[in-house]
Amino acid sequence: MTWPTKKLGELIEGFFKSLVLLFVRKESKTPIEIDEIKLPKPTTDEVKETTIEVVEQILQFVKGTAYLVDNPNVKKLRELIGDEFGLGKSCDYLNCTEYVQFRVKQKLDIDIKWPQDRPRHGGLWASIFEKNNLYKILEEPQINCAASFASPTFNVPYGHVAFVEEVMPDGSIKVSEANWPKNGIYNERTIGKEKWQNTYGAKFIDFS
Repeated sequence: MTWPTKKLGELIEGFFKSLVLLFVRKESKTPIEIDEIKLPKPTTDEVKETTIEVVEQILQFVKGTAYLVDNPNVKKLRELIGDEFGLGKSCDYLNCTEYVQFRVKQKLDIDIKWPQDRPRHGGLWASIFEKNNLYKILEEPQINCAASFASPTFNVPYGHVAFVEEVMPDGSIKVSEANWPKNGIYNERTIGKEKWQNTYGAKFIDFS
């Protein structure tokens, strides 16, 4: 689970105080109370970074594994995003849209803001956000963006969406994704520029 910011800060401070106290007691014969030790408070950014790391440690996905409705990671992911797409209620396997929603929250600590437009299939993300002027739509990939695949030649109904983990010097992208190629399977792959540009008709959404 993700620790509340205040509680997490207290845990971090307490941990470091304990380490300092052990060291001081070894070096000094004078009793020292832990409240006498003053440590700098962690900054908001430090706490946020630690919070995101805790979530990453809890939810680890394995390439090639099908994540079905009863999988603990799927249940936790849907809890973290508030079952935004209602797939927990419909008892569906892990979908590409909810995985990317989660990955944006996990990496950037951002909750995607959605307009009233429906449906919200992966191939429609770029057009939905562009139409409502919510997020920047890019023709070229950037790390931590969503890649929305909408080309008619993509040969997948409703398109697909993936999360850009890395952009290579040659323009290819490394992505993580769910429900690819089917049935809730988690996948990681590198897609060449010609393929994402011409075959997949990719556009990229920058949520930062």
